[in-house]
Amino acid sequence: MPFASAWYEPRRRGFANGVFGMGMIGTAVSAFFTPRLLRQLGYFETHLFIAGLLVLSAAAVWFFMRESPAWTPNRQPLLPKLIDTLKLPITWEMSFLYGIVFGGFVAFSTFLPKYLVTIYPDDVDPVGAGARTALFAVAAVIARPIGGVLADKFGPKLIA
Repeated sequence: MPFASAWYEPRRRGFANGVFGMGMIGTAVSAFFTPRLLRQLGYFETHLFIAGLLVLSAAAVWFFMRESPAWTPNRQPLLPKLIDTLKLPITWEMSFLYGIVFGGFVAFSTFLPKYLVTIYPDDVDPVGAGARTALFAVAAVIARPIGGVLADKFGPKLIA
């Protein structure tokens, strides 16, 4: 998140974090394509294909992404800063909120395909379940920058 928000001035960092959060689109891509790849390639081959894509993504990041010119490394010792952060009640409140929101997204994205094929076996196959899960994930991803813009405009406390 600091990588993404460093490219924006402080009044636009909510939007920057929302754009960063759009990285969750991978959940939709995975939900949509994995059942199709399993049908076409097979189980082991699908895993190899996805591993290859991850290696290509890592290479692209390594060779092409750059730090913001405004970014400077933090030279303060980590442990005292971490201890001070853990003493703040807001750290625990935001950690709980993050766990509920992001954990809920991950749990729902993981559980929904299994739920659909188990409860509606005559109506929904794995490909259809993946497509429906992808739609859920896309809706969540689209909401991220919208929430960021609203946080920039009205303040993050009001939006959260």
